[in-house]
Amino acid sequence: MSARGLRSSVLWLSSAALAWGAGCGQLLGLEETSLAPPDPLVCAEALVPSTLEPTPVNTEALADDYTPSCGAAGALDQAIGFTAPVTDYYVFDTFGSGFDTVLALYDQCGGAELACNNNAGMQPQSELVRKLREGERALAVVEGNAGDTGTGALRVSRVTCPDADLEDRTFPVSLNTASFGDDHGGACGGAGQEDRAYHWVAPRDGLYAFRVDSRTFTPTISVVSGPRCSASQLGCNAAAGGVRHAEVVRRLKAGEPVTLQVDGVDGAGEFAVNISERTAACPEATIDVDGVTNDQLTPRVLAPSCGPVEVTGGVSGSQFELRDKSYAFKMAGVERGCAASCEFELTAAEPMYLYVLEGDDCAGAERSCKLSTQVGSVYKTSATVSAAELRETRHTIVVADSSTVDGQAGPYSIGVQCFGICLTETPGGGKPR
Repeated sequence: MSARGLRSSVLWLSSAALAWGAGCGQLLGLEETSLAPPDPLVCAEALVPSTLEPTPVNTEALADDYTPSCGAAGALDQAIGFTAPVTDYYVFDTFGSGFDTVLALYDQCGGAELACNNNAGMQPQSELVRKLREGERALAVVEGNAGDTGTGALRVSRVTCPDADLEDRTFPVSLNTASFGDDHGGACGGAGQEDRAYHWVAPRDGLYAFRVDSRTFTPTISVVSGPRCSASQLGCNAAAGGVRHAEVVRRLKAGEPVTLQVDGVDGAGEFAVNISERTAACPEATIDVDGVTNDQLTPRVLAPSCGPVEVTGGVSGSQFELRDKSYAFKMAGVERGCAASCEFELTAAEPMYLYVLEGDDCAGAERSCKLSTQVGSVYKTSATVSAAELRETRHTIVVADSSTVDGQAGPYSIGVQCFGICLTETPGGGKPR
């Protein structure tokens, strides 16, 4: 037999031997076993109980095994495993602990960091919110900030507001506020009326319109940043003048969660929610210290909190969508001890809204919204933005129509004036001058 033939025979015999070995346990009367997948939480030093009771934390006698992105190397930490009992948003926090904490969430031992928090607001403890599917596992790591150590507890709880989810739904979807109680009362109205709140997550980066329609009541809608009702509001809008729909538009990142709160100005009942992606540019132009002169509104993209998105008017008495135009504005940072602000003055031949969003990408929270008032033969209003220390700040300035004559709005101008002041110490008493 040639060397090549021998090699082939050996390979054949090896394959046969493997096949025989796979069933040899049955031939010998032995119980077959299979290798179990490794436990993704094998490194956990404690586990959150299924009852979601607080898990004790004590980092004083532990090692530094993790370096969360919002912490620092050298801090002692404790790893705690968690398995989601149901699909929901969960709050992880260290409130009440006796030391300054850093909290991070990983998908498994030695895995990818899902989120990290150092201080929750002004508190030295930490908080994270994360959606987990039923049976999904995660590793929470608690360590001290700046090397701090101590004892405390990790608490895990389900988000209770909103208690409903619009993910994976086909829009528009019909819903109802009746019999759900009065839990919210946003800046756009709804106090004393029944309401509902829902989670939703952006499937990709985009500009999204959140619209609510109702034939039974005058609706309002609020869009809140994040998956909890208690987070900061991005914007709200109310229907008016016999029109039965309201809308908020904001740019979101892929995977970014928001909370929708639907309320009524004058009642409760059936309504429809529609979430759609828009392809319009936002902002549409830029504005600087020279302002703009005799500009024109364009087809509507955004929606203000202090005015509707559609009105009944014009010669024909039909319903018209109001028009708007958005501008990006940037301010350079100021030195420490200094302050600066810029004022935008809107002038037009008819009433218009002027409002400001944080950031220059149509994604931020609305910070002011005003309707111009008559001054002589024109209508005027203004808005002010402030600079931050040592860093650039960005804003979106929006002009919107308030009434229409068959959909046509007249020209307007925006003047910009910026002011700054720095405080210095005098040699005698340290007072500003």
